Amino acid sequence: MENKKSKSYPARLAFKRIEHLQKYGCIDIKGLKNTAQPNSYADKNFISYFSNDEHRKSSVFITNDCSLRVRMVAILNDTNIVYSG
Repeated sequence: MENKKSKSYPARLAFKRIEHLQKYGCIDIKGLKNTAQPNSYADKNFISYFSNDEHRKSSVFITNDCSLRVRMVAILNDTNIVYSG
């Protein structure tokens, strides 16, 4: 059970809501780039790999990084790549 008094609880809840809305097509986030965050070491590589036509049919990506998941889904939607989340 999550601690609702935790300072990070609102952020986790927001990411869950964004992911839920993305899943059901209620929101469409446009204009995200595969630019990595300053403290990120591989986001750009993951996004580039999974948005490449060659890897479309045979790739699996599992992450606990909420920000990367939201960005990845938005970018995949922009490029009309079908995914399962």
